Amino acid sequence: MKGLLNLRLLISHKNTRNGKAFIIIAAESSGNRMLQRFLVNCGCFGSRSHKQLLDYTNPEPPINLVVWRRGFPQSILWGAKSDAKKMYKLMKKLGYETHFIEIRRNLDATVKSQVRQKFAKDKDHAEKKIKNAWSQIKEIEKEYPNNFHRVIYEKFVEDQDYRKKLCEKFDIPHIEKEVYEIKERGIFEEGKKT
Repeated sequence: MKGLLNLRLLISHKNTRNGKAFIIIAAESSGNRMLQRFLVNCGCFGSRSHKQLLDYTNPEPPINLVVWRRGFPQSILWGAKSDAKKMYKLMKKLGYETHFIEIRRNLDATVKSQVRQKFAKDKDHAEKKIKNAWSQIKEIEKEYPNNFHRVIYEKFVEDQDYRKKLCEKFDIPHIEKEVYEIKERGIFEEGKKT
């Protein structure tokens, strides 16, 4: 609950009323943190690490661009079935133009990554978790069709123009500070795309 209280204090400033908030939602190992780091590099307030600043801190307003992240299947931080929806409603109430962004990665690569990072016991467990996550995210897409966007992991990593167009779509600065290499993300195995 602390995060919600801090956020109410944080964004009660009138200058934030024209801001934009991006809530990244995706299955674990889909590139959620990578996408968040990219948006932080482009000027959004948010975390570059696992810990989400908006859950725990009171940065000084005005904050016009915000990025917040939740992995799926949803961990229940604030006791709601989907705290991502709670986050969305709060940001809207505070006057932000709010968007959900799902980053979707190749299923096989996501499964391998979850097993390698010990987010799942084995491939079957990982696949079940990912499909559950996609089902939860589909419900959010149905509920918020005009404010839901999907980013394809492979295109994001491989194509700078794709990243540039993403920034243009949301009218935010396009700033490249990192090199994205798909091999490091487990998509390629023995030189072949999985």
